[in-house]
Order: sequence, then structure tokens, then C-alpha cells
Amino acid sequence: MLELNLELIDKTAAATILIFAGAILGEYAHRLTKRILQNIKYIQRLRELGINKPITTVSNLSRFAVYIFILFLLIKLDIVELFIDFLMVLLLIAIAFSLLFVTKDITASLYYSSKIKQKLKPGQYIKVSGLEGTINKVHLDEIRITTKDNNVAIISKEFLAKHKFKILQKQ
Repeated sequence: MLELNLELIDKTAAATILIFAGAILGEYAHRLTKRILQNIKYIQRLRELGINKPITTVSNLSRFAVYIFILFLLIKLDIVELFIDFLMVLLLIAIAFSLLFVTKDITASLYYSSKIKQKLKPGQYIKVSGLEGTINKVHLDEIRITTKDNNVAIISKEFLAKHKFKILQKQ
């Protein structure tokens, strides 16, 4: 039977509540500070001291102060280890998804490239997206065709994978 660790569940719940409360309070502190500073006449003095956007700078500092306070609470309640573990899991999930998105196009390109290479041979007549001609060479990532008016066109296999093409009898 699976035993529940109530202390772990309590710490997880407390960490989740503190993180969400910190995010909400941080945003509230940011907006409130921004409103207060917009009504204060000393903004011009801050600009004279070299702070270009004093309202944004100070309101962002108030937001980060709340975040630091929440982090301090997590440390004091001995929840920070759980929080770091949670962040590591989220980081690994983000890395996995980014790798999936990156390799999706590469694997599709390699797959279609091998399929197209099996289908297309030099000397065949092809028509793709209004362009037609005789295939001269089939390279790893492109094909070279000679059009009716004796121009050489280079078509990538990625383009062929995304557009329909027909192999025709030479006209």
C-alpha cells in the first residue's frame, strides 16, 4: 500500500500557496507603487539624478522586494528544497519540450528527404508549384532541374516536402 507523507503534502501546499500569493502580491505592489509615484511631485528630482524611468524602476523594485520576502519565507519554513526540486522538474520538462520542437522539423526534413531521393531520379520530368523541368542532379538537400527555357533551377527538398509535385512524361 502507498503511504502518504503528510508533511511533504503540507509543505507542497504551503509552497504553492506562497508562490502564488507572492506572484499576486508582487504584481499588486508593482501597480500600487506605480500609481503612488505618478502622483508624487519628486519624480522630476529622480530624473535629475539620472534615473530615466523612475516610476518603472521603483515599482519594479517593490515587486522584487515582495519576491525576495516570499523566498525568505520559503527558506524559513524549510520549503526551499522542495521548491528547488519543483523548479528543476519544470526546467527538465521545458528542456524536453524545446528539444521536441527543435527536432520536429529536422526529423521531418530527413524523413522526406530520404523519401524524395528514392522517388526522384535524374532524367525525370517534374512539375512543382508552376515550375517544371528535367531533373539534372539529386543532391542530399536539393535537386537541380533544367526548365523548358534552359534555365537551371535549384529546389530544396524541404520545399518539395511542403508542396505537391508530379513526375510527368517529358513533354
